[in-house]
Amino acid sequence: MDNDAAGRSERLRIIVGIGAAVLLASLAVGVIGNRRVNDEVSRIRTNATTAVIDPGDIVMTAYDASNDPVADALGAPSREVVQTDDLGWCAWIEVSHLVSSRSLYFKIEADSTVVEVQSC
Repeated sequence: MDNDAAGRSERLRIIVGIGAAVLLASLAVGVIGNRRVNDEVSRIRTNATTAVIDPGDIVMTAYDASNDPVADALGAPSREVVQTDDLGWCAWIEVSHLVSSRSLYFKIEADSTVVEVQSC
């Protein structure tokens, strides 16, 4: 009977150990992903402060898909560029790494400046 109880106790320790290892691994992946996403978001925001995107160039991407002025200016591929109600342009960029992700939205003004907004 003691042998059976010792075996159960050992299996329980193994199961708890595996569970703890999985929990720690998932926390580490989340922390690493968050840190990388935050670094990338900071880099894109820094690029946006000096970026100049001619709204006419955005229209031209319909004819020349190899040229992406938003990706070139911000250093990140734009997920979607949409025309706003005031006939301006808004770019949506999604930054993701591992299990973390964040969305950024930038309005391209008529004077070619780039301004971060809450949504498109």
